[in-house]
Formats: sequence, structure tokens, C-alpha cells
Amino acid sequence: MSCPACGADAALERKVVFDAGAIACMACGLVRVMASEWREPDNPHLDRELVSTSVVPTEPELLAWVGAFPRVTRMPGGHFIRASVRTPTRDALDAAEREAVSTPATLANAGRPENPPPRRDHPFLTSYVALWDVLSLDDESPLASVLAFLKHDEVRVRHAAEQKLEARPNAFAELTVSMNTLPLPLVARGIAITRAKARPDALERLAATLGQQLIEMIPNAPDRELDIDAVVDLLGKLGPAASSARDALRRLQETDLASRRSTLRAAIERALA
Repeated sequence: MSCPACGADAALERKVVFDAGAIACMACGLVRVMASEWREPDNPHLDRELVSTSVVPTEPELLAWVGAFPRVTRMPGGHFIRASVRTPTRDALDAAEREAVSTPATLANAGRPENPPPRRDHPFLTSYVALWDVLSLDDESPLASVLAFLKHDEVRVRHAAEQKLEARPNAFAELTVSMNTLPLPLVARGIAITRAKARPDALERLAATLGQQLIEMIPNAPDRELDIDAVVDLLGKLGPAASSARDALRRLQETDLASRRSTLRAAIERALA
């Protein structure tokens, strides 16, 4: 549909950050919240079919808030265009998208609303609220607050949390001392993200600690599957340092849990390789 404000063709519309939620006219900046109706096929191998889209009535102040987030290019990779950019023609939009690809911006520096959302309960905008929350975290924010966003449904919210961890001073050290106080699967995911900044000897000490945790979890393996999976997956990402946990991994290999789960056996083999 063409823009109701300036009449620009739908080809000049771009999504605002997420695949579902708001769209923006690149010619005049008008932002609308859209709802889509889908038909699920009887055949599970076929893609679902878009039936219709409709505009969701939304308060002007909330539309202005959402409109401060960046637009997403249609080019591969989904790069970001700042909200202030206006492209009245398709050629101008193509040029803006090429520039976004050539000088990519992260969500942390692509722009966002300065102020908190006017309301947090709009059913179509919850992901924008979550994104604002994670982008508003700083190096002094509780580590648990950053980790919580690593399990968000929206991949771009998760990516923003990952970027916050990567930029956080001493994140690796914080994470390693939090393995007994914060959810282990989230801590393990955070360590996997920040491990590149760790010294080899720190990775070896970490692997030895993880190995000891595995040994302690084995007697209660059926009740600790998620934690065991997280530890083994992390060990598989530590490279040569994982040899410090070799004995624990061998003991885990011999458990009933490993014999019943091919995915766990494969993860153990990767960690032992």
C-alpha cells in the first residue's frame, strides 16, 4: 500500500528493526504499526501464507518513540539505516542501503529513542521495549540483567545483549565467578561470547572448574540436563583448553544420560576432539 501521508510507493517502505511490528516510509518518515494474518499450510514442509495486513491504531507519541529506531535494509544481512534518513526516490533508497552495507552500524550505535517508552504494554511493540531496555544497560548494570536478554525470542534483542557483553570490561572474569550464583546455561552462553578476550591459562582454569562441576552433576544427571548440556557445549568451544576437563567428559560419556542422547554424545566428542 502507498504511504497515506505522502503517497510514496510501498517500495519505499522499510521495516523498523524487526520483521514484525512497525514499518516506516523512507520518503517522509511516517511510521505505522502493522498486524499480519497468516494461514498455516496443512503440509508442514510448505511456508505459511500471508493472508492480509492491517494498520494497528497506535498513539502518536508511541509511534514517534518507535520511529526513533533504525530501519532495516532489504539487502542480505539486514543492515541498519538511521531513522533520520529520508529517501524520496528508489535510487536514493538504493544508495542509502549500499552505504549501510559498506559502513555497517551495530544496534548499539545505529540510533534509538532517548527516552523510555511512553507505554510498555502495546501488544505489537514488546520487542521494541525489550530492545530499548537492553540498549540502555551500561557497564555498571547488573550482569544478570544483560544475561536475561540472551534468551529473548527476538534475535536482534539477543544480538544487542551479546554486543553489550562483548563491550563490557572484565565480563569474562565476572561470568566465571558467577557460575554458582546465576543460571548456568546463561552464564555459559555469556562465557562463549567473551572467551576470545581471555588468556589461555584462564581458559584452562575455567575448563578445570567446569570439569569439576560436571563430576558433581553426574549423580543427578537426569535433573541437571540443561546445565550439563550448557557445560559440555561451552567446553566444545574452548579448544585445547578443554583437555583440562577430559576426565569429567569421559565419565559423562559412560552415563545412562549420554547413552540415551545422541546429541549429548556428539557434543562430548566435540569437546574431547
